[in-house]
Amino acid sequence: MTKIDALDNGLRVVTHEMPHMESVSIGFWVGTGSRYETEKENGVSHFLEHILFKGSKSRTGRQISEEIEGRGGVLNAFTGEEYTCFYFKVPSIHFEKAFEILSDMFLNPAFDETEINKEKEVVYEEINMYLDQPSQHVHELFNHLLWPNQPLGQMILGTPKTLSNLSPNDIAQYKEKTYVPNQTVVAVAGKVTHAEVMNATSQWFPQNGNQPKMNFDPSHENQSKPESLFNEKKTEQFHLCVGVRGYERNHPKRYAQRLLSIALGENMSSRLFQEIREERGLAYDVNSSVSRFYDTGFFNVSAGLEKKKLKEALVVILKEMGKIKADKMGEDELGRAKEYFIGQFMLSLEKTMNNMLWVGENLLCGDEIPEREEIIKNIKSVTAEDIQEVAQELFVNEKLNMALIGPVKSKDEIVSELHF
Repeated sequence: MTKIDALDNGLRVVTHEMPHMESVSIGFWVGTGSRYETEKENGVSHFLEHILFKGSKSRTGRQISEEIEGRGGVLNAFTGEEYTCFYFKVPSIHFEKAFEILSDMFLNPAFDETEINKEKEVVYEEINMYLDQPSQHVHELFNHLLWPNQPLGQMILGTPKTLSNLSPNDIAQYKEKTYVPNQTVVAVAGKVTHAEVMNATSQWFPQNGNQPKMNFDPSHENQSKPESLFNEKKTEQFHLCVGVRGYERNHPKRYAQRLLSIALGENMSSRLFQEIREERGLAYDVNSSVSRFYDTGFFNVSAGLEKKKLKEALVVILKEMGKIKADKMGEDELGRAKEYFIGQFMLSLEKTMNNMLWVGENLLCGDEIPEREEIIKNIKSVTAEDIQEVAQELFVNEKLNMALIGPVKSKDEIVSELHF
């Protein structure tokens, strides 16, 4: 059972009660991320996430981790383009103490200059590690290609230059202007009641302070021809990401778009996995994915490839995408895609953590928690014609983008194949 409430200052509280479980997952969600940042402060949302774990005014960072892990719990956080989430998962008997510790960490960070300077060195290494993982970095290049000179196209981690220029005061001011009550959600799932969650929230969170929400610059694009971005690097494989802009978070065609992605490349029975890996042996891993933001999104396919197989694989990927435009999906394939979505969706919600993530993100970003039955109904109602229509709308040559990392020599030969 899911229940939603709010404090007078606009802070929202959502609880998904799971009395049959033995754990409880607590998440504090904030509506800020990399697309809320200026170019100068790029990376501050992610860095602030790190700094909150370095200690509060009453606890050191070590004490925070010891108090949670010493109760058998886990603690972590993540930052995206549009939100940041801090979360603990503990045995339910420790809910009240875990909530108090997370609240202390979240509301009363120390912003110690020594700790900040040490953590900068840690994040520099995180950036370097990320850049050394081309299978991940190629997706950042793809985003930059879709949204050049826009916050949405910036790296979530920032750069060594932007991080080095952040002062303790800069970080504290960013928190003050973005971590506002009416852009914050407390989400809890597990063996706990909504009344207990409301009591804890009322006890530890301030009841006043209804500041205005932060806004971000809307995305924009004026693409009129295929675009590509190459990062020449000595790697054993080429890492490819090719795709287009997709639908925004609440677009009515989002269900058809997701089924299109499943059929194309989200599992072992998908078209791309079967054609690229099983039939031709061109790649170990190939997959499609969809991401949706408030006002835009993307649909892409990624793969790791040997140099001699790059061109053939790119041609096959785009050919398979083109086939879905030209010919309607068969009923058997459509049925498998629907059952895969429904099965994965229901299996994921067996865990308290996944339920917390589900209700927290949906309430923060969509202002409501969709009924699971309604989602399944919408998936079941998608037709082969709907999916073909999405493919025809999205898979347009003029809107095609490709990011590539590897020992690139002949760029023109690759770019010449960039069409459906």
